[in-house]
Amino acid sequence: MSKTIRITVLVENSVHRQGLVAEHGLSFHVQCGGRSLVFDTGQTDLAVINAETLRLPLDRVEAIVLSHGHYDHTGGVPAILDAVPQARVYLHPAAFGEKFSQNSGQSRSIGMSDCVAQAICHRAGGFIQTKSRTEIMEGVFATGEIPRANDYEDTGGAFFLDTEGTRPDPLVDDQALVIDLGRSVVLLLGCAHSGVVNTLDHVRHLTSG
Repeated sequence: MSKTIRITVLVENSVHRQGLVAEHGLSFHVQCGGRSLVFDTGQTDLAVINAETLRLPLDRVEAIVLSHGHYDHTGGVPAILDAVPQARVYLHPAAFGEKFSQNSGQSRSIGMSDCVAQAICHRAGGFIQTKSRTEIMEGVFATGEIPRANDYEDTGGAFFLDTEGTRPDPLVDDQALVIDLGRSVVLLLGCAHSGVVNTLDHVRHLTSG
């Protein structure tokens, strides 16, 4: 790919410019030549608000790629789809499942909300499942499931599939976004719940080294 790559942070936990607002979450706008996508969406409509502040038009966004199903990465989907209803949504099907975290014995839901799931599933064009490598546009793909090949990385927290905390969540829905430049790659991570080393090893395999 011989195109200019521009990555703009729409949402994260801090801001470094007047007029922008932060929240716990993550969202990137990725421009590859004349094409663009959004990788993760934060937890509210803040990605759209910050994009307006940055004078970054979203009307040409072709795709929304979700790194996993936690609320702080998926909550902005309805607002972005309102802005760009033609955008395709890419996610692993396990991202729709119930997800919980525990802290000091207290359990709370951290999964995708019902309104987000409905916004994705009720679209006329549906959504694209990413269990394996899935091309988003030329030179850009989602990794799909990332093998857990080493024994020193875990999911990074007390994550469960049930509110009682008896079924650990392996977060098989975790994936990364790869921009293949030919002689090198750009790798965008959500939370890297699969582990950074596992992710890098998988991307090396997917890009033949």
